[in-house]
Amino acid sequence: MSQGTGSRRSTTNSPEDEQKRIKVDQFYSKLRAVYGKAKYDSQFADAEDLKRSKRNWANEINKLTATQYNLGFKELKKLLQNGDPDYQWPDIGKVIGLCTRAERLKAAHKIFTPLPKPEKTDEQRQRGNEHLEALKRGLI
Repeated sequence: MSQGTGSRRSTTNSPEDEQKRIKVDQFYSKLRAVYGKAKYDSQFADAEDLKRSKRNWANEINKLTATQYNLGFKELKKLLQNGDPDYQWPDIGKVIGLCTRAERLKAAHKIFTPLPKPEKTDEQRQRGNEHLEALKRGLI
């Protein structure tokens, strides 16, 4: 009897695989907490549908850094509070996209800090005053 290369899953998971699974479960759990049970449950027909969704999005979720994850969900909450129609229902792809853009969104909202005024020399002040006087004479 020949042995094929069919996909047979190992019954033991490595610690890394277990961490990845936990990260995906936490993502979905956070999604449920943010959207609430009714909206969250409406996205999945049954437990098998939820499992398929987790398998489908696991690679993308596991690519997220902790910073992206935290900033992304923080941004998601803001969008929901502001009534953004694009985020009224759980959409795994949109939320992952929001997480991957989160660091760039944060950077775009840095507070402007002006540069200090340059020091002027006495010579520069004198020339500036002379130019100002010349302008005044031209107007009168």
